[in-house]
Amino acid sequence: MEEDKQQWLSIAAVVLVIAGLGYFLFRQSQQVETPEVNSAEVIAEQKAEELLEQMNFEVPETAVRATLRDVEGGSGAGVATKIDDDGNQTFSVLVALPEPSTGVTYEAYLVGEGEGNEVYLGKLREAKGGWILDYESKADLSEYTKVRVTREEVDDRVSEEVILEGEFRE
Repeated sequence: MEEDKQQWLSIAAVVLVIAGLGYFLFRQSQQVETPEVNSAEVIAEQKAEELLEQMNFEVPETAVRATLRDVEGGSGAGVATKIDDDGNQTFSVLVALPEPSTGVTYEAYLVGEGEGNEVYLGKLREAKGGWILDYESKADLSEYTKVRVTREEVDDRVSEEVILEGEFRE
C-alpha cells in the first residue's frame, strides 16, 4: 500500500512537470517578437521633429526627407528636405547645433557614391533657434543621396569635420 502511494505521487509529480513545461512552451509561442529598433535612429528622429516644431518649419508633402544624425553620438540633429519640381531642385537643411567658436562655420554638402563626390550647398545661417540653409539648382543632383553638415575652420568649400549626416529616403 505504501508502494502504491509512492507510485501515485511519482506519477503526479511527472504530470505536473509535463504540464508546467507545456504551459511554458505555450506562453513562449504566444509572445510576439518585436523588431529591434536602433535607439540612435529613434532619438535622432525625435530631435528632428522637435527642431521642425521649434523652427516652425512645415515639410512640404512633395519633399523627400533625410534625418540628420550626430556622427559622434552627441546632441546635434537635423533635417534635410529635397523637392524636385520640373528639373529644379530645392534643398533645405535645418540643424540644431551649438554656437560655433569664433572663426568656425557650419556648411552643408550633398554626397554621392565614391570618394570626394560631393556638392557644396553653402554655409548655414543662424535662424529661429537653429541653423538653416536653402539651396536651389537647375542641375540634376538626384545621384547625391546623402547630406552632410560639417564644422569648418577654413573657408575653401572643402569639407572638413563631418558632424551630422543623413540619407534621403524616397
